[in-house]
This record gives sequence, structure tokens and C-alpha cells, in this order.
Amino acid sequence: MGYGLARVDETSKTKMACSGVMDRGTGDAAIALTLLWGSLKLRPYLNLFTQEISVTSLARFANSGVLSDELAAYGAFPQLEILRPYLTAPLYGDPAAVPQLVDSPEGKILLERLGRLILTRDRHNGHAALRQGLITAAAQGELNLIQVFRQFPDAKIRVHGPELGRIAWSIGRGLQQKQAAIARLEREFRREQSAQSPTFRSLTSLVQPGSAIAWSTWLVEDPDRGRQIWVDVYQPEQQPQTPAPVVVISHGLTANRRTFLYLARYLASHGFLVVALEHPDSNGAAHQDFLAGKTATLLPPEALIERPRDVSFVLDVLTQAGLDRWFDLQQVGIVGHSLGGNTALALAGAQLDRQQLAQACPQTSTSLNLSLVFAQCPMLNLPTRKTQQNLRDPRIVSVVAINPVASQVFSAASLADLEVPLLVVASEQDWITPALEEQILPFQHLQSQASRPEPRPPRYLALLRGAQHWTAMGGQDCLRPGPRLSGPAQPSWEPMILGRRVARTGSALADEAVRQAQQLQRTETRAIARDYLCGLSTAFFETTLKAQPLQRYLSADYAATLSQPQLPLVFVQSQPRDRTGTTRIGTTRIGTTRSLDTPRAAKRGWGRG
Repeated sequence: MGYGLARVDETSKTKMACSGVMDRGTGDAAIALTLLWGSLKLRPYLNLFTQEISVTSLARFANSGVLSDELAAYGAFPQLEILRPYLTAPLYGDPAAVPQLVDSPEGKILLERLGRLILTRDRHNGHAALRQGLITAAAQGELNLIQVFRQFPDAKIRVHGPELGRIAWSIGRGLQQKQAAIARLEREFRREQSAQSPTFRSLTSLVQPGSAIAWSTWLVEDPDRGRQIWVDVYQPEQQPQTPAPVVVISHGLTANRRTFLYLARYLASHGFLVVALEHPDSNGAAHQDFLAGKTATLLPPEALIERPRDVSFVLDVLTQAGLDRWFDLQQVGIVGHSLGGNTALALAGAQLDRQQLAQACPQTSTSLNLSLVFAQCPMLNLPTRKTQQNLRDPRIVSVVAINPVASQVFSAASLADLEVPLLVVASEQDWITPALEEQILPFQHLQSQASRPEPRPPRYLALLRGAQHWTAMGGQDCLRPGPRLSGPAQPSWEPMILGRRVARTGSALADEAVRQAQQLQRTETRAIARDYLCGLSTAFFETTLKAQPLQRYLSADYAATLSQPQLPLVFVQSQPRDRTGTTRIGTTRIGTTRSLDTPRAAKRGWGRG
């Protein structure tokens, strides 16, 4: 199909705008034509004058899709239905944080951007009204745009037409690109399934109870950096016959070392030593300090540097304590969620890119990517010399990055040159670290032609359809019954001599991050996500750290056996390509790629040794 205007009629353009699924022949041009067509149809309404819209009409549209008379003119705009879910979507997980958040430097940037769209009565930037509306709505416990707008003085909002067009264009185009990218991933998923042996479908599930474990809590102090790092150590109850592999878990912003308790317990029950540490400048305690006004920002920019150094320091302490008698501390895996995914990638060798970040962070940007505003752009406040540090730790040889923050803070070249196997997990409905920008496109960089020759280490992408940022968080076990936990009792062997023991306990800490996750996602869906993470992570680390022959579990065919209709799983290990052999995700082209087959991966040593 050609790209000419004559080949795209109005019916097909409207259809494409709503579905976001494009054939290769229409591609970027079809997206552009669709958006242009919508803007032209709306031109009489998106002019230099402000449009007054009652909140009652907006609420009716948000809940039912019905357009009142005052909104009827906007029905010609294809992006209107795309914007509808944003009116009732939760704006932030913790309403108690809103008063402090809106007065933080990052919060002021977001309010100023939104204030260009929602104006005051005298047509000025509406950031002050938005701020008060957010605070009042948060105090009432229901935090979404409709509830914020209900707090406005006369129950009307004043929309600046041209700014609405810019934001609608930006959001609509982004959603269409995401949908098109996901459609390509699903096609690749089906293609890989059809190319694999049907015997894979009879594989035994890896989500099985393991052996008994013990765990302990320690406080490790780094006097040189003035940091106290809480560490939970999970170990097999029985002493291993050969040095056991090690997996580190790095939590996300405002979470803690027990947010992924279920995964730590599960991996330990299958013979891994699991070290779950807590980063002091970005954990739940730091979040409470922010709420209390003790700190000015939700995330200090130094955290992007100090978090990877926390992991390296803890590994140093383990080695100095002589734990290498029982554990292999030279080939370590890491699981990182959200900001922890950023930490894991930095330790694997991804390089901070200050110049790229500076181009993505102007205050005139229309981007509402919260990870960009709150986690990535603050790095620009660091001295240049700090951002040029190499944070790579050669002991990190295998990475699972769940909803990682990666789009602008790392250079594409350094992502492409990573020398470790990598499993990236993305959530389709994640608006904190959006799947397209933060996982799918960075995964594309990982698969692109690197400066070094083939073979490249294996790359896998798991997409959880319908999942949110917090879907995989919380819970003690992947399944019931879980592994037996020794609890306060002494394990049969005692190698842990980290530093100062603080406590030994057998139950999960009830933390705020887990509570919020339980509120924001159905328990059933979260249980399915836990099973996915346990099964895929076990196969990944057994293959890359133990050299077990489990590559067949890292396949589209096995993922299809795990997938549940409530939370469909898409799993690919090679990048979707168009008919020219060129890799395409969304609307971005890169060079051709080829899947890495298992025998070549084994020759490079991407099983252990």
C-alpha cells in the first residue's frame, strides 16, 4: 500500500485512529494523516479562544462516553475517545503525598504544564487552581482529574484550545504507537510459537514449591558514604554442596527490601542466595521524610549514582566475610523494579547520557511521562563529573529489569553494548514508567546492532497485557503452599557474618508500598503476575547463573502455557521485523537483527562459566 492521500479515506483513518493498529504500508504516514485530519476537523473549535466546559458534562462523558451539547463539537476529533480514560484514572498511588508533591520542584513543573491547558477565569495559567484542586481531592480520598475539576470555583474548566490540540496530538500519537508496537510484538510472539517444537507445550511448570529456607536481617554500614543499608538475606536451609548462585533484589522508589518478598523466598527455595537490600535515599522511610517536609524532592538526584554503589558495597561485604566459600560472588544476578531496574542496568554497564537527557527535559515539553519528570530529569542537577562515573560492576552477569526507568537517562549505544543476558518485563497499562518509552524502545536499542560483533547475549521481553506499574509488587509467595520458612529458628548452617545482625524474623513487613499495590490491582491479577515472574526468573537465572539446560523454558511456547486470560503474557526473544528485514517498533526504525540461538549463547558462556 502506498503512502498517498488518495489511499486513505476518512473511514479508514478514523478506524486506525481508534484501534492504533496499522499495516506496514500505512505506517507513520497513516498516523500523521489521521492526526492531521482530526485537527483540521476540529480547527473551528481549537482556536485562540478559551472553551468553557462544565465538569458535569466531562464526568458524564468519562463515565458513559455520551457527549453533551457543549461537547458535541469535539465528537469530530478522533483522539477524544483516547483521552477519555485519563479523566478517571488514579493520578497518584498515595493521596497523603499530594500536598508535598505539588510543591516539589518536579510537581511545579507538571502543574505549570497542565496549567497551560486549564486556565483561570482571566485566561492565565491555571497551575494554582489545579494545585488547590489536587490537594482538596486528595483529602477526600478520590484522586482523579474529574474529582480535581469538581473543586474548581464555578464547576467549570476553561480549556485553551491550541494547547488541547498539542496534548491530544502528543497523547494520541503515543498511544497509537504503543498499540502498534504491541500488535507487532504479538505477531512476533505467535510467529515464535509456530516455529518452536510442539513438545514444549508439555513442559512441567517451573512454578513449583521449593525446599525450606531461612532468612535474616542485617544492617550494613558504609562509613565512607555515610549510608546505612538494611539487608535481608534468604538462603537454602540445607548447606549447598557447591557454591550457590547469588541474586540481588533492588526495589523501586518509595518501596523497600520486602516489596518482592515472594520472589526472594521463591528463588531461595530453588537454591539461590538472595540478597534484598534497601536503598536509604529512595525507600519508604525517605518517602515519609518527603511527606513530612524534611526533604525537598521525592528523589534526590544523587540516588541514581548511589543506588548502584549500594549493591557493589554489599557484594564487597559478603566477599570480605568469606561467603565465597558457599556462594559464587563473582557471577551475580540482579532483579530490579522501576528505579531498581535503572540500578540493575547501570550495574550491567549502561552509561548515563547527560546530553540526551538535557534534550528530553525542557520545561516546554508536553510529556507527561512521570518517570522522566521525577526520576530521570533530576539527574541534570548533579555535577557533570558525577554523571560521567562508570557504575558497572563486572560481578553482575545477569539482569531481570521489571518496569525499568531507561528511556532518556541511558545512551542507546551503551544499552546496545550491554554484555549480559537480560530479561525486560513491561506492563501495558503502566503510566509511571510507560511501556513503550521505558521498556519497548530501550529493548529495541538492546537488540540493535552494537559496536561489537555477534553473537550478542540473549535478550527477552515479557509484556503483561493489562498490568499496571504495581501489579507485580507485594505478596509473600508465588503460589500456595509456598516454601517452608524456618522463621526465628536457626538454620542448619550459619554462614552469615555480614556485620551487625538486627533481627531474625519469618514474616513479611507490612509496608505502605504493598498496601497500595493491593488497593490498586485485583488480588487475582497480582497472583498471576507473581507466577509469571517466579517461573520466568527461575528459568532465566537457572540458565544464566547455573548453566542448567532450561533455555527451552525461555520461549514463546512455554510463555503461552503460563499465560492466563485475566492477564495475557506476551514473550519474545527476537525483535519484530517488517518485510524488508528492518526491525520496527512503533514508528522507529533501526538496523536488522537476528535471533540468538541457544547453542551460540552457550558457546559464549551465557550459562554459567
